[in-house]
Amino acid sequence: QDFCQLRTFSLSPDMGNKDSKEPAESNLQRFQRNDPSLTEYLSSSLAEPIVTSVFEALQRNNAVTRMVMQTSRIGSTALHLETLGEALKVNTTVTHINFGMNLIGASPSDMMWLAAALSVNTTLQCLDLRMNMIDTEGAKLLAGGLTRNRGLTELILKQNALEDEGTVALAHSPTH
Repeated sequence: QDFCQLRTFSLSPDMGNKDSKEPAESNLQRFQRNDPSLTEYLSSSLAEPIVTSVFEALQRNNAVTRMVMQTSRIGSTALHLETLGEALKVNTTVTHINFGMNLIGASPSDMMWLAAALSVNTTLQCLDLRMNMIDTEGAKLLAGGLTRNRGLTELILKQNALEDEGTVALAHSPTH
């Protein structure tokens, strides 16, 4: 499957829950309150402080199972990936994440945080990181995190800067 079952969703800057027209800020408040009716957090083009707030709330949220955050410059600061990594270590409900078209992988520390989280997360099944900045070294770090991961069944890395060496490292990780 090519988009973790999310291909039918259209993403726009003010997108909220797929069943409503609520703006992203309203859904952030619902996400932070752990609203059980918000099972999908869908947004794009979020400002920096909102991205950090979303990842902080993810540590406590146990309702959302799917997240889509495209073009939100997630990799633009180390704080984003560090906060995301810590959240994914403890979150037990999110099964599908699409963080395509961000700046993830722009620095090796991005992938270290993500790899560390994937090494302990058992819930995440699909991670879509297409059109980011993940290179061969990032792929190797990611492969290291996948050696202990038993939940991830789909990893999408289309249109990144992977070379053969990075692809081979991922192919040889035990879960893939």
